[in-house]
Amino acid sequence: MIGISLGLLVVASVGLLAPSPFTGRLSDACFDLLHFPVFILLTAIAMWIGVQCGIRTLRGLALVSLGIAFMGAVLEGLQGLSGRSPSLHDLFANTCGVTVAWVFVSPWLLPGPATAVLRKRSVRNFAIAGLVLLVAAVSYNPLQAVRDYWRLANEFPLIGSFEEPNELKRWWHRSTKLSLDGSLVTDGVRGAKLQVSPAMYPSFGHFHLPLNWSPYDQLSLDVRLTPDSPAEGVLMVIKIFDQDFINEYYDGYHYSTVLYPGQLKHIVIPLADVADGPKTRQLDLQKVAGLEIFFPERDVPVTVELDNIRLETIDSAN
Repeated sequence: MIGISLGLLVVASVGLLAPSPFTGRLSDACFDLLHFPVFILLTAIAMWIGVQCGIRTLRGLALVSLGIAFMGAVLEGLQGLSGRSPSLHDLFANTCGVTVAWVFVSPWLLPGPATAVLRKRSVRNFAIAGLVLLVAAVSYNPLQAVRDYWRLANEFPLIGSFEEPNELKRWWHRSTKLSLDGSLVTDGVRGAKLQVSPAMYPSFGHFHLPLNWSPYDQLSLDVRLTPDSPAEGVLMVIKIFDQDFINEYYDGYHYSTVLYPGQLKHIVIPLADVADGPKTRQLDLQKVAGLEIFFPERDVPVTVELDNIRLETIDSAN
């Protein structure tokens, strides 16, 4: 059994520990969808090898399955070492795949009395119903991410209207919290509320944007510091960078403005200025990699409301 686990560890390590050659929200969602069937296959192979090695009991196959589940949990935890991100969803999908393989493959591998309990009609019907529920459970979040990816692609040049909870997952956060509770609504029926905590550089950003901004003339957004803000003026910086960005301040574009309590600001940034942002080169508007908004050196919490982040041509803006 140890040999089986070690052999499969090598196979699974290639897929789970090797750095992914793909990046982006769509590829992440597709990989999340693969965890469930891959662990069904891995567990089935492990149990088949176990039977070839002399395992003849349902308990023995259960121990093999537990070994695969444990291996999956360990590998999931080690993913951070290769630059990938461990997730509870993947751990859950791995475990579900192991369970499904044990329930459905064991009777086929051991057709005799050892697995008779799993072949009972009542148990089989219950297992099929459970399989349907597990498929729905492990697929829901990745499929929602795929749906939102295509929604963003279809809505572009609209970047953020903040209408659905899934839209919030497009944005990453550092010392901030984004919700759909904003009272500033300039597009659609909802707006975003960003709670900014005291920190050196609290921020949020979008790294899953369509790359090509070159057909457009400007970036616009609406933003307001809430009227009850304890700060009289809050510095907000908008950062845009491309795929060649070297993670230095001078190599991207930065736009700064000060927000005052209750004052609505309609910000318009010419993309010609964005292209001229880096000091030593032109920012490539055909390879835009990220949009980040941050609030330097916050010492008190504030709340900012945003809506209608979009790219525009001059004609469409008028």
